Amino acid sequence: MSILSIVHVDLSPGLKNEFRKSVGFSLCEVLRNNFLSWKGFFKKYPNYSFCFYIITKNEVEEIEIKGPGIFKKDKEVEYSIFIPNRKYDLLSYVETVFDGLHKILSIYKVEENEIQEMKMQLLKSLSN
Repeated sequence: MSILSIVHVDLSPGLKNEFRKSVGFSLCEVLRNNFLSWKGFFKKYPNYSFCFYIITKNEVEEIEIKGPGIFKKDKEVEYSIFIPNRKYDLLSYVETVFDGLHKILSIYKVEENEIQEMKMQLLKSLSN
């Protein structure tokens, strides 16, 4: 069974990502609701799960993408999105995370309008 997961990691001592919990759950829910439509991913990795690590780190100045890590035994594909450790408001945090997601999802031919729609779904869920 293919599932999608998101893990948030802070690699900077004393860092407190205030959006980690509030955005993390909603983001995972939005991505999971759209996951099965990512045909490019399933064409390349049938029956695999997809895991995103969102990592905040002091030394990162621009978004960095690492991956894919492909784990055949576990049937999982993993990417890490390293984001800069800076002060974010909610909108800039979501924009930053989606910049990283866009870079990854475009590899699997997820359309720009679908990515934007997921971002809008997330913002709507966070405003409720």
